[in-house]
Amino acid sequence: IKFKVTDVGDVDGDGVFSASDALLLIQYSTGLKDLTSTQNEKGDIDKDGSVTAADALSVLQLSTGLVCLDNILNK
Repeated sequence: IKFKVTDVGDVDGDGVFSASDALLLIQYSTGLKDLTSTQNEKGDIDKDGSVTAADALSVLQLSTGLVCLDNILNK
């Protein structure tokens, strides 16, 4: 399965995985921000039905190149 960056992880919609995407997810998971339904869908990296700090960590790892999207999606 191939994904465009806009399909998953790009929570702020700027076309790339970045620390700002991870920050939005952390803020949401701690109750500081709300996400739109689209942002929620893109932010649920592990597709477990909820956006958590684990999803934020995955996005941060993607943005720094520590992992590739295939590794995260095929867990």
